[in-house]
Amino acid sequence: MGLRNVKPLRAGMFATFEGDTITVSQALPISSEDFEIGIKDSDSAIDAYRKVLYSAIEKRIPNTGRVGVLVSGGVDSCLIAKLVSELAAEKGVEVITYTAGLANAPDIDYAESFVHDLGLRHRVRKLSIDEVEAYIPKVIRAIEERDFIQIEAGIGVYAAVEMASQDGIKIIFSGQGPDELWGGYSWYPKVIAEEGYQGFQQRIWSDLERGDIETLDRENKIAMAHGVEMVFPYLDMEVIKVAMSTSPRLKVSSKNGDIGKLPHRALAEAVGVPETYANRPKDATQHGTGIHNILDKIAQRNGFTPELVEDIGYTSQQITKERLGSSSRYGYLFGEEELWTIPSHIQLFLDVTAYDNSLLNEQQRARIEQFLQKAELHYENLSQF
Repeated sequence: MGLRNVKPLRAGMFATFEGDTITVSQALPISSEDFEIGIKDSDSAIDAYRKVLYSAIEKRIPNTGRVGVLVSGGVDSCLIAKLVSELAAEKGVEVITYTAGLANAPDIDYAESFVHDLGLRHRVRKLSIDEVEAYIPKVIRAIEERDFIQIEAGIGVYAAVEMASQDGIKIIFSGQGPDELWGGYSWYPKVIAEEGYQGFQQRIWSDLERGDIETLDRENKIAMAHGVEMVFPYLDMEVIKVAMSTSPRLKVSSKNGDIGKLPHRALAEAVGVPETYANRPKDATQHGTGIHNILDKIAQRNGFTPELVEDIGYTSQQITKERLGSSSRYGYLFGEEELWTIPSHIQLFLDVTAYDNSLLNEQQRARIEQFLQKAELHYENLSQF
């Protein structure tokens, strides 16, 4: 059709066409100013949260059949699994839990232990390095992104949802949302130390606003690629209202650092999630599954090394300036920079993987080809020694 500069509409947006003019607007405009901080004690926060979360889960469980739950062994997924199992039992709906990651990854061990204690059916996929590599182009194709953080976070989810699809699951529950709502990221206490609770509140609201492009689009696209609907009860509007009306001082109590999400963790313990899981420190999905470190090995065994990107002058910013994750947008500034900075040699490997699988547009292909030509010269020079 010859269309150029095509852009997707973000979640919650609609476009109006009038002649040659296109106007993009929010379907349901909301801002942080819409929420007054009216919940200022822990008991009130927990009670209000319990009520809206039960409702958010109950209305997403069908009346017959079975549902899936993604379980990592952290508080977010364990609380969802616990409540889904209770409410599904009342409707006679079967619950199957799913976990994927490298063998001996933390998520595998915690999830297996938790689900065993809960007495639910559990399917686990333990990935080899070759299987992780094979999933990379599949994930890029499904989520239409090759950003390092998006790919490393998506591989474990893709493998888990793939199992659910094979089981005939049509609805799967995700535990995404509490980190932004209740202050779960490891850098939030340092944000409080430097920017105060007002700065912290602004940060979590900004992270929540970007949840669609940084998390939900990825998860939804993976689910849709397998014919599954993924649901996010923590991001039900009534849950958001309670969380954003709760004093930020109740969420992270010390600027010197704690595990955060205090009302969220307290509710988990109150409904019977064992303390081991309710107070497990936050791990990013890609770290808990073991995917983060293995991508470096995969890139380097394919010839993509730090020395290569330095020699050819590649940086990921030359391909795209957008950072799809709060960790890479600003979290790294508050510590653990090496953990959260995008390694250029891995990003180049992902760029080339997308190139080789014809997953780039013409403009993107041209940019990557420039670096591929430089890389060929690099290896020709090395072969002379």
